[in-house]
Amino acid sequence: MSAADDAGQAAFDETSWTHRCAELAARARGRSGAVWELYVRNLSEVIDEVLPTVPSAARRRAVEVAREFGYELRADIDTKLQPPFTSADLLPFRSCVLGRGSDDEND
Repeated sequence: MSAADDAGQAAFDETSWTHRCAELAARARGRSGAVWELYVRNLSEVIDEVLPTVPSAARRRAVEVAREFGYELRADIDTKLQPPFTSADLLPFRSCVLGRGSDDEND
């Protein structure tokens, strides 16, 4: 690891990034209604726009934090939207599409 990488990691403020992700998530929710897929797409687009401002040494951790809010990599979203797919492919934690909890609970 170079000195520049050390400086980049030190310059990354995880608390500020978490607050920024929460702010972006709130905006994405406001533009997405109750549609999870649209929320993920909207959130991911804005995170992708601001992610380059994060020092390269800290981007992996920044992505991990963003995923806690529903962020998905563009490639992952595109893969999930390849036919055949259902909205259940995009739901978190293998949730029931009818809102009845996880698939495991309904078996």
